[in-house]
Amino acid sequence: MSSRRGARQLLNVREYRPDSTMSLFVKNHKNPDQLLNQIEALYLQNQITESVHLMECVIENNSELLNSARFFFLYSQALVELQGFSSQAESALHQSFLMDRNDGKAQEFQSLFELNNDLRDGLYTSAEEKLRTLLSRDPKNAMVLFLLGSHLFWKTENTAEAIALLEKAVELRPAFLKAWVHLAMAYKKSLLFVLADQAFQECLNLDPNPNQHNFYKTHLQAL
Repeated sequence: MSSRRGARQLLNVREYRPDSTMSLFVKNHKNPDQLLNQIEALYLQNQITESVHLMECVIENNSELLNSARFFFLYSQALVELQGFSSQAESALHQSFLMDRNDGKAQEFQSLFELNNDLRDGLYTSAEEKLRTLLSRDPKNAMVLFLLGSHLFWKTENTAEAIALLEKAVELRPAFLKAWVHLAMAYKKSLLFVLADQAFQECLNLDPNPNQHNFYKTHLQAL
């Protein structure tokens, strides 16, 4: 599958619709490398939604960046922070691999998707051990913190450790929407209602998908 065809398939399942101003900005940009640097800067500055919107515009406008492994790797990272380890985020990472199979960072990121699949398949013990090993090597890896914290909250009774891990994830990446969602639910389960209220409000502020807002409001009303 060509990178452009694969990118169009990603576009067909996207959730985040960029506005016409962003689309025009991307269409008129003459320097692809400079554009990618600007998008990456937004991502690193925790402007996740804005960076995803611009990357959707890149796909929509069939930009030269569709030949860039770095573009798809960045797109996958940003999607994980908005959606979790979704099939769309994994597809974006796959596009990156098609263009550069020797990218060490992409290989490490792929291992997290594999561990997420292991957790989904019930291989809790081995996946948790591997995540803890990864975390010992890189305690500031927000993706690992999120994946391990989410697993501990949803599949074990270790809510206190889950909260600590998820708090660290959002401390490192303040716009990590999915981490905020799971943290809000963990606070609520632990009867930490003030913190849960603050976390659900953060979700409302960060989530660009209006269809999700009723979910957060329902939980807020129940506190």
